[in-house]
Formats: sequence, structure tokens, C-alpha cells
Amino acid sequence: MRQYRHGRRYIPDIPGVDLGGIDATGIAGLDPTAIAGIDATQLGNLDPTAMAGFDATQLGNLDSTAIAGFDVTQLGNLDPTAMARFDASQLGNLDPTEIAGFDASQLGNLDPTAMAGFDVTQLGNLDPTAMAGFDATQFGNLDPTAMAGFDATQLGNLDPTAMAGFDVTQLGNLDPTAMAGFDATQLGNLDPSAMAGFSSSQISNVAPTAMSGITSAQISNIDPAAIAGFDKSLISNLDPAAVGGFAASQISMLGNDAVAGLDSDKIAGLVATTFSGFDSDQISNIDPTALRGIEGQQIENMTPESFRGFIEDKVGFIPVGACPFMSGDQIDEMDHDAVGGFTNEQFEFLTPEARAGFDRDDLGGLSDDVVQNMNFDDLASLNSAEIVNMPNKDFAKLATNLQDPTITADAVADLLPAGWAVDTTSDELTAPPGASLVFRSIDQTGPDDGTTLPSVADFSRSLSVGGKVEDDNVLRGLDTALGSVGVDGVGFRQSADGILRAVSSSDETTQLAAFIPDDSGITQAPAGFEPGLVADARGAFVLTTDKGYQIPLLPAPRDPDAMVALLPGATVSVGSGGETTITAPEGDPSAPITGKFNPVLESSDLAPGLHRTGSGSDATILMVYGDGSAQQMLPAMQSETEFGQAASAIPGVEAVDFNTDGSIDLRFQGSDLILRPAFDIAPGTATGTTTPALSQEGDSFFFTNSNGDRQEFFVT
Repeated sequence: MRQYRHGRRYIPDIPGVDLGGIDATGIAGLDPTAIAGIDATQLGNLDPTAMAGFDATQLGNLDSTAIAGFDVTQLGNLDPTAMARFDASQLGNLDPTEIAGFDASQLGNLDPTAMAGFDVTQLGNLDPTAMAGFDATQFGNLDPTAMAGFDATQLGNLDPTAMAGFDVTQLGNLDPTAMAGFDATQLGNLDPSAMAGFSSSQISNVAPTAMSGITSAQISNIDPAAIAGFDKSLISNLDPAAVGGFAASQISMLGNDAVAGLDSDKIAGLVATTFSGFDSDQISNIDPTALRGIEGQQIENMTPESFRGFIEDKVGFIPVGACPFMSGDQIDEMDHDAVGGFTNEQFEFLTPEARAGFDRDDLGGLSDDVVQNMNFDDLASLNSAEIVNMPNKDFAKLATNLQDPTITADAVADLLPAGWAVDTTSDELTAPPGASLVFRSIDQTGPDDGTTLPSVADFSRSLSVGGKVEDDNVLRGLDTALGSVGVDGVGFRQSADGILRAVSSSDETTQLAAFIPDDSGITQAPAGFEPGLVADARGAFVLTTDKGYQIPLLPAPRDPDAMVALLPGATVSVGSGGETTITAPEGDPSAPITGKFNPVLESSDLAPGLHRTGSGSDATILMVYGDGSAQQMLPAMQSETEFGQAASAIPGVEAVDFNTDGSIDLRFQGSDLILRPAFDIAPGTATGTTTPALSQEGDSFFFTNSNGDRQEFFVT
């Protein structure tokens, strides 16, 4: 038999020989060719400290099946330089649980070709700190299916430069949850072509902060289907330069939440052609301020359908320099309210072709400011056929807000919708019977003095081109209407805040009543209708002037500014239905209240301020002003529009009508119900994000508005 010298000893090559007594020096003295005869049992008996004696040549000669005999402690004692001769077959036979013994320096010395021997279970058992030893070439040789064994902690310890070794198939096999281990530097070192391996579930697990490392070249290689994995936080952490890698096909896959992560810098960084990928839902979810970054060529590449996503609060953020690139087809897709977001400066930059895209519904949505600044050329650039076919209300708005002196009655004579007429001498307009009317609105953009008032019609002029008729205005017609029914000694005066006050003809300082016009209900009376005063089903006063304007007058507080002065820290907000919300955090009441005022003033000996009596829906409040005049206030719903929408959405509800006394008429399954709110409001913490809803809790009913404000109401 052959013998191998170990120092002065000879070790017979006999299977089963106990090697437990050999130390590192003894191992080092073994002839490399003899190593092939050692089996798993013999290796398993080696003292862990003896393992340091193996060199690369010796380990390379170990039988592949014998490798299974190593335990975790033994492997941990191997000299790192000795690891270089391990081959794939040997590594593949290592017990998975023993893999944990390797450290970074040992793994770093493995031959790259040997890496193919690792399987998924083995890789999953590697010590996370050992991962730092891998380089790019080694990673490039790993079996793709084995990659599924890595977890987030392991990947987090990879040297960033090693990331370049990943290919598309390897990345595609990573467990999605493991992606959370990558940081920005690591992701930045991935080969761009490998990015095609990412799935949407993998991307959704990447840490948001890691996204800052991704480059545009990498993004351009991501499969469009994987783009769905991006959310708002991931998009918001992308470098603005990186988003230039997105293609239209990828943009189209971004979720509505994800596009909300785009800011103005990222919008500016997108390639113009990618904008063809946005749809209307995505556009509607972009933060309005982000649109400051949009450029003309980007606008030019948007589909007309995507313009449906531009709502009023977004349009105004589009830079004026981008407006000349809008097309008529794009504007044609915008809705009535959205076009109201155009500023005067933006409108001036629109091309004639773009302006031709305003259809009859859109034109009426233009803001008063835009219309008031239009000149004859602007008017001429609009689609005349659309103007002729505008709804009566929208045409009235357009005509009464045209203030440029070059726009005369003659200029609009050929643009009149059916049934309309214009006096080319006086510029006065006559609407067809039953037409809905809009007068020029009073500008409510003033200093923040604690009061908020709705936009209401300016009655200092009549219905005419540009509202030019002042000597025969609506206020005079209202006075005439009162006189025709025997109400003498009373006239109307409209203040800068839009409130209509009935005053004594002999002493205008004596105020008798206060109203706001119901802009949504002004109509042209039928032919032959006499001037006068009636009350409608809601309890509103409806005055018909000598010009045939039928104007519902809703109750209003006499003097909101005086109320704020009397209530420390108070705010007063008046809605379009006359509902008035008072918040007086330093006064009484401490909780916000909403009610409607009796428009007719009375006198009181009580101290100035609010005086409450009763409770629930039977409560009343008397507002006493500094001069001793007073108004009674009854509970009303704070958000009438939202309440109406929420109630109408309930199956069986057929009609919802709001009365001037604060009550609500509701027709439900053929029965007429009367709802009466309570004054007090429990403030919410939302900011227009809550879905308005009605709810029942025991015997009590509540309405919650979009701000989360909660108000009780009673059913009678």
C-alpha cells in the first residue's frame, strides 16, 4: 500500500482512518494527491483549527462528495486564499446549514466559475456580512434560480460594485421582499439591461430612498408592466434627471397614486414624447403645483382625451409659455368648469386654432376675469357657431362681462343665440322668456378680514353688452317692483360685498332687511309678466323688475364685518344659499354654528352679540348689532351642496330642496319629509378628502361633509 509522509509519520491511505489527531501543520504536510482519498466522515472528524492548514491545491483535490462532511465551524476556519480552488461541483455538495460559516474574505476568493454550484437553499444560509465579499464577476456566474434564496438583509450587505454582475434573469428571480435591502448606491450600479428583469411586485418592495440611485438609462429598460409597481413615494424619490428615461408606454402604466409623486422638476425632466402616455385619470391626479414644470412640446404631445383630466384648480399652474402649444382638439375635451381655470394671461397666449376648440359649454366656463379682458380680436377668434348655440345662462355671462370698448352691440349682433335681441343704440340685451340669466359678478377677492362671501350678481348695471347700462340698472328695477305692490318708502342698495340691503328712502342709514341674490335662479319672465313681489316654495322673495328679470332674494346677515368685530377671533362664511357659518373660538358659542338669518331686521335691548335660546332643531339665535338692530337666526345645514349630493345618492330619494328658514324638504319613496338641522358643528380634521355622507346612530341622524365636519339633523 501507498503511504504519505507527514513529518516523520506515515499516514496509510485507508478509508475510515481517523484524522481527528491531525493539526493544521499536519494538514499542510499532506500530499495534495492524497487528499482525494479522504471521505466525508474523515473530514467531519477534523479539528476545526486544523482546517487552516488546507491550501488551494489540496482543497481543489477533495472529492466533491466528501465536502458534505464539513460543518459550519470547520468552514469558518479555512484560509481565505485556499478557497480559490473550489469548483462548482464541490460547492454544490456543501451542506446548506454549513454555508453560514463562510465570511466575506473567504467568499471573495472563490473562483467565479464555482459560483454556479450554489443552490437556492445554500445562498439563503449565507451570513449577511459575508455577502460583502462577492464581486460582480462572481455574481454573474450564479444560477438564476438560486437568487430566490437571498433575503433583504443579505442583499443590503452586497458591495455596490458587485451589483453590476446581475443579469436580467437573475434579477427576475429575486424574492420581491428581498428588494427592500437595496440602497441607492447599489441600485445605481445595476446594469441597465438587467432592469428588464424587475417585476411590479419587486419594484413595489424597493425602499423609497433607494430610488434616488436609479438613472434614466436604467428606467428606460424596465418592462412597462413592471412600472405598475411604482407608488407615490417611489416616484417622489426619483432624481429629476432619471425620469427622462420613461417612455410613453411606461408612463401609461403608472397608477394614479404614483403620478401624484411627480413634482415640477420631474415633470420638466420627462421627455416630451412620453406625455402621449398620460390618460385623463393620471392628469387629474398630478399635483397642481407640479404643472409649473410642464413645457410646450410636452403639452403638444398630450392626447386630446388626456385634457379631460385638467380640472379648474390645475389649469392656472400651466406656464403661459406652454399655452401656444395647445390645440383646438385638446381644449375641446376640457369640461365647462376646467376652462374656468385659464388666467387672462394664459388665454392671450392661446392660438386662434386653440380658441376654436372652445365649444358652447366650455365658453360659459371661462372666468369673469378672462372674459372681462377679451378684446374684439379675442372674440373674433372664438368659434362663432358655438357662441350662437351657447346656453342662455352662459351667453349672458359672456356678453355682460365683455368690457373692451371695441366690443359693441354691433359686434355681437350676429352672435346672438335664438330668441335674444340687442339694442344697438343702448347696448341693452333682451333674453327670451324663461331664459336663465347671469349678470356680471362682484369681485369678492379682497383682504382677509374674517369674512367669506359668495360671488353674486352686480346689480349696479343692467343686462347689456359689457354691462354698460348704468342709468337704468337692476337696483332701480327692484325698487320699482316694490312700489308696484304698495311697498313705498323702501329702496335697495348693494354694497361692495354684494349684500342687498333694503333701506328707508328717507334715511338710507336705516336698514330694514338684508339679502343676497340667488344667482342660480335668475330668469327672464314670460312676456307680459307684471313687475311685483312673490314668495316661492322655498320662502325666498322673488322680485320681477320692469325689464322682466325674476330675481330670487335669499336671506343674508346684515353686516358680516360687524359680526366679526363683535365676536373675538370670529370668522363668518356665507354660502350661495344664504347659509351662514360662524366660528367664534374666543366667544360664545365656542363651537362653529350654521344658520340662516331672517332677512327682516328688528330692534333689541340686549347687549351686542349672539344670544341663543332653546336647543336642538328648536334653537334660535338673535344676532344683536351695535346700533341695537337685530336678526333672528335659525339652524341650517353648513354644506348645502354637499348635503344635497349625499342625500340624492341614497336610493329612494327623489328630491332635496333647501328652504330659507334652514329646513330641508326631502321626498323619499313618495313621502315628503322635513329635515331640521341643529346649530352646532363638530369640526373634522380632514381637508376636503372625506366623502360626504348621511348616517344614523341609534335615534340620531348626522351629516358629515368633505372636511369631516359633523352636524346633527332631525326628521319630522
